[in-house]
Amino acid sequence: NDDLEHLLAALQEDPGKPEFAEAADRLRLQGDAARALFVCLGGLSANPSHHRGRLVLAHVYYDLGFFPFAAREIREILQHRPEDETLRKLLVRLSPTDAAHPTSPSTHGAATSE
Repeated sequence: NDDLEHLLAALQEDPGKPEFAEAADRLRLQGDAARALFVCLGGLSANPSHHRGRLVLAHVYYDLGFFPFAAREIREILQHRPEDETLRKLLVRLSPTDAAHPTSPSTHGAATSE
């Protein structure tokens, strides 16, 4: 736990350090989803292309019951990793409306023009 606190202290100075994903995931696994959300959002605002951080954020949203937000993060990762079948399957479970077009920018439950 001391290690995590040191990491969180370092993230206070530089929230976009790549280690933010590890810190957020550890917080999430300890049951502190609110703090994990804060760490993820801070890290991604400074480092938006950090895919592992985005995946941890999807997990946090899932744990909090924010399934449409979790699906949105998975769609974002799939834009950069379209070959990832595990993520595609997860997205279909989170958002069945994305089954046909998992990388579309549509929001959960929204009607599409296709």
